[in-house]
Amino acid sequence: MPPLLTRIQTEVISAMKSHDTVRLETLRFIVSQAKYKEIEAQKELADEDIITIIRKQVKELSEASVQFTAAGRADLTDANKKQIDIMQSYLPAEIPDEELKKLITEVISANQAAYDANPRTLTGKVIGTLKSKASPDRISKMYGMMSSKATSWRSSEPQVKNRK
Repeated sequence: MPPLLTRIQTEVISAMKSHDTVRLETLRFIVSQAKYKEIEAQKELADEDIITIIRKQVKELSEASVQFTAAGRADLTDANKKQIDIMQSYLPAEIPDEELKKLITEVISANQAAYDANPRTLTGKVIGTLKSKASPDRISKMYGMMSSKATSWRSSEPQVKNRK
């Protein structure tokens, strides 16, 4: 069992003892999602997989909070905020932008031929390689900004007009 999941399961017990229902429900949800993913993958999960599960849940809760706020449901927004805070306490600190740019550049260098052919084909590889160090959304945005200069050559090519 991955150390992160073991830690979460230990804290489920302490949340039960302290009668902290929000923490208990949140941690149980993480454990159940991990078990489901483990069954689906038919292999034991690594800490990186648990982190991916938690990040996905944080993203979903954040999106729901925006909708709850727009609907004027402050009670649900506050509940989601508490769950997000609990989940984020299990996520590693994200790397700074400069280091992320450096790592993206290293992945690009290692796959230069594919990048030169079409930078978009490398997006999944970059995210897959770096998802344990930063959120996929942040990686995608940073890679998009870095590769937009490379794709600008396509917009400078002469456009072929439809002939009628």
